[in-house]
Amino acid sequence: MSFGRESNTPAPASLGNQPIAKIGEGYQKLDDRLLILDLDTFIGSERFMSGSSLGAAFGTGMRAYLDGRYTESVQEFKQALIAAYVEGNENTQIWDRERAIIHLYLGNSYAFQDSWNEALNEYMNATQVDSQLAEAHYNMGVAFRALSKLYEAVAAFKYALQYNPELYEARFALGRCYHELGDYAHAYISYTIARQLRPNAAEPIYYQGLLHQAHGEMKQAAKCFAEALQVEPDYMRNANAVVDSEFGSGEQDPSWYYRLADELKAQGNVVGALRAYQALLQAKPDETRARYYMANIMARQREWERAIVDYKRVLKDDPEFYAARYKLGLAYRALQRLKESYHTLVQCARQQPHDGVIFLGLGIVLTDLGQLNLSIKAFERAAYLLPEEPQVHYRLGRALISAGYESRALAAWKRAIELDERWGAARYDLGLLYLKRGRYYEAAEAFESVYKMHPDDLETAYFLAVAYKEIGRLEETIELLSKVVEVRPEHYMAHFHLGATYLRVGNANDGLKHIREYERLKGIQVKRSNNSANLQKALKEQLEEKQRNGELTPAQMEAAEIRARIVRNMPHSHYNSRQDSSSAINGNTAQPGISLSKN
Repeated sequence: MSFGRESNTPAPASLGNQPIAKIGEGYQKLDDRLLILDLDTFIGSERFMSGSSLGAAFGTGMRAYLDGRYTESVQEFKQALIAAYVEGNENTQIWDRERAIIHLYLGNSYAFQDSWNEALNEYMNATQVDSQLAEAHYNMGVAFRALSKLYEAVAAFKYALQYNPELYEARFALGRCYHELGDYAHAYISYTIARQLRPNAAEPIYYQGLLHQAHGEMKQAAKCFAEALQVEPDYMRNANAVVDSEFGSGEQDPSWYYRLADELKAQGNVVGALRAYQALLQAKPDETRARYYMANIMARQREWERAIVDYKRVLKDDPEFYAARYKLGLAYRALQRLKESYHTLVQCARQQPHDGVIFLGLGIVLTDLGQLNLSIKAFERAAYLLPEEPQVHYRLGRALISAGYESRALAAWKRAIELDERWGAARYDLGLLYLKRGRYYEAAEAFESVYKMHPDDLETAYFLAVAYKEIGRLEETIELLSKVVEVRPEHYMAHFHLGATYLRVGNANDGLKHIREYERLKGIQVKRSNNSANLQKALKEQLEEKQRNGELTPAQMEAAEIRARIVRNMPHSHYNSRQDSSSAINGNTAQPGISLSKN
């Protein structure tokens, strides 16, 4: 049988009627006292208790211990341990459990003197001698907590519960450690189980009330304080918070865990939110919504396989949970399991034919599958259902440009920018398309907006300079291209346009210098282009590898491919190496573009 006493460790100032700090406002001031467990020991071991140094030392040590003379008890228990090892007659032979108990009492004697390091050492000795002595593991947890080693304390309390699942003190202490670590969901679970183990204990009810109070749930907190007052009137400290109401089962209400998880997510504590959902599912495995939210967290952390398992479990419990089916489709796409993604999203679309978000996702997957005409139809359906969503129009424009419908893509991207004027990616792509079609004033306007948002982006600076050059803003062209070649001296087309612009303003020396540099770099590029097919293949493989490693999202890869396609089909003078330098010297830098338009 075990019994407990409070350590003499001074507790922090009482909370009185002051509410504890809410989450995020710092460490919560909790009463710091935990019980140290003693044992009703040595029943059946009277054979060594009389007529031996061991028996005399242990008996004297126990009398000193029970009288609170811990310095004396330390010395006597040490003598008992020495005698147990030195004396070898039959009367002084003891079992491992009995030797472990002497270490435990020696540790307790240190603990009541606040000598926690020495106490911890003795508790460790006790568990090494007898690993199944639950009280030794528990007291070791108390020592760890006193030394502010909360994670080690949690582990020790768990060991104690492994060997004695009914040990109330360990369950309650585990809740206290979780509470102080900020793992409020597991703290609440531990307090709940502690209440089940000892219904007449006020402590776990009181600390459940503190958890509710910390989250602003004053009604639930008051119920807990009222119940604690009924169970153990002398324990209650928060009497002013008590209301005249019966205690309900608020601690089992799933909404508490959802609110807790929401607050943790708002603070950026995703791991804590995940623990809250896991704790709720341990208590109520049929909480489908908690499993769905947990899967969403897994997906945000790119743990796609685990997310897929949980989404499937949600759909098994509730086949009509179409949001889970939609997220499952997105998870499949993230793993490039495109056919599974497609079939999953088609099922969603059948369930919810008026949800534009589903058709947006379906269009993206169809684009990945190379089904451009079908993806255009999906995006058009999404645009019909979500006319004010800029991403839908932007995605529609991407699909249209990939299929060669430039005019329609232009209209879609213009609509996306009307809905979100600061969308740099849409303006950039629109600028490329304007440049390709020879609409230089509009291209300049688009790139100006992007350049203001991203003044260090050299590609934007380059294309803006090309547009300026074509509309005669030559000084600004020189300024931008000089910046480009300073940072990227290997950018041979920037040298070409810079040289041509210098020649147009009458600066022959600088103009010819950059034209010669263009010719030199172009020669190097021609040699490299002999293996261009292999280089393109290698580049594609590198992009795919980055995508698999999570360094490049499918959307970013798709955007890169579309922009490359636009650039490849621009007029040669803008980006290709086929432009002869003699045309620059003669001032003839505008060649007709290659149109892929179908309309």
